[in-house]
Amino acid sequence: MRRIRLGLVGLGALCLWSCARPAATPLGVYRGRLTLAKDDGGNLPYVDRTLQPDVYFRVTLKDAPVGRRLPLSCAWLDPAGGLAHQNVYTTLEVTKPVWETHCHWLIGTAAAPGTWKVELSNEGRVLLTHPFEVR
Repeated sequence: MRRIRLGLVGLGALCLWSCARPAATPLGVYRGRLTLAKDDGGNLPYVDRTLQPDVYFRVTLKDAPVGRRLPLSCAWLDPAGGLAHQNVYTTLEVTKPVWETHCHWLIGTAAAPGTWKVELSNEGRVLLTHPFEVR
């Protein structure tokens, strides 16, 4: 009987320890920027479709899970809200909680002018939506 009580006490202590631990901090974003392949550190004010640029969406993640690879996707949405292009990828193994990632797409002359959006998602949860202008 004494062993059972000690076992129950140990089980209760384990539950208290595991239940009292804070939940993992959810993946978040510090910032996102639109750039060309050559990154000057700024954010594109607009995209000129006649130049058919390869546009990069560069995102700095916060609270990234160290030791894991992250499944991410970028949805490039046209002015009507339609999906024009999608990147689906998995990062390298995260080595620090502040993690840089990017996706890119070559925007051609057929792209409709107007306000577009690019959305970065992790496992179906949108982390960041970034509007941009295509001219």
